[in-house]
Order: sequence, then C-alpha cells, then structure tokens
Amino acid sequence: EGQIPPRLAPRLFGGYGFPIFIFIYPLPYILGSLIHAAGVSFTDSFEIVIGISFLISAFTMFFFIKELFGLWPAFISALFYTWAPYRFSQIYVRGAIAENFAYLFVPIVLLSLLRLSKKPGLRWVAVGSLSFAGMLLSHQLVSLMFLPVFVCFGMVFLFQSHHKKSYIRRAFFMTLLGMITSAYIYVPALFER
Repeated sequence: EGQIPPRLAPRLFGGYGFPIFIFIYPLPYILGSLIHAAGVSFTDSFEIVIGISFLISAFTMFFFIKELFGLWPAFISALFYTWAPYRFSQIYVRGAIAENFAYLFVPIVLLSLLRLSKKPGLRWVAVGSLSFAGMLLSHQLVSLMFLPVFVCFGMVFLFQSHHKKSYIRRAFFMTLLGMITSAYIYVPALFER
C-alpha cells in the first residue's frame, strides 16, 4: 500500500486492519517480506528467517569468543549459544522470530566494543552501530536486557584499552548512531502513544 515503513496490517481483525507495525519489531519481518517477494511462501519465509538467524548467531558468537580466548573456546561457546534450551524454546515452542533474530546481533556489538578497545577505527564504529540498530529493530526487550552486559563489557574493555579517551568517544558515538538509525520506528511510536 506504499507505507514505508509499514504502519498498518490491513488484513488483520477481519479486514479492518490494525496498526501492529507501530508496536512490533520490524527487521525480521522486513527480511521475511523480501524472501516472500522472491516467490517463497509465508511459512517458508518465516522458517528461513529463523534458520538464518540461528546459524548466523553461531558464527557471530564464534568470532567474538575467538577474538577473546581462541579457537576451541569459540567453538564451544558457539555451540552453547545456539543449542541452549532457551533458544530452542524460542524457536520450537514460542516461534519467537524477532527475539531469536535479535540474538545474532549481540556478539557483533560485543566484538565491535572489543575491537574499538584495541584499534580505535571508524570501521568498527559503523559495524557496531548497525548491529546495535539491528538489535533494537529486532527486539527491544533483548536490547534492554543486554544493555547492562554491553556496559559491563565496555568497562572491562575500557580498562584494557591503551586509547581510553578515543575508546569512550567512539563507543558513545557507536551507541548514539545505532539509536539514531533505529529512531524511525521509535520516535513516531513515542508520539503516537
């Protein structure tokens, strides 16, 4: 219907429509709609998005832990991160596509903070901000739940960094840029409360 970003689901509630996209997390559904536009059914699109997020989250956790501890701890961490019973309940019991999708961004944000503490470059600011925005656009509660984790890891990485002032500036800018990137959903929702 030309809504960019989509705000109304016109077929819900017996065809009367409902503004569900004001309140629901858009990123997994945008990806699913792109897959559906390629000719895949809705059910298969849903399953592909869940499968992609499940597999990519294993890789992102692997790369983050590999940077910290090495190859074998990274492999074990990726296994535990993806095969945890909670993740299975998200997929097989609740069908929580958005929550499952958000977990693929958590290790990327942590890896970006770690890389910024080692080498203060703008590339990891961009990667971290896009990942933080992706997590905010995937599931707000996961973002809120992991915010203290990001702060704690950020403090640890700050104390290990040789470029403390640069690290603080870039980590703050990374967070701010991620929030601004996802603001197109949250600012209208605040005004439409």
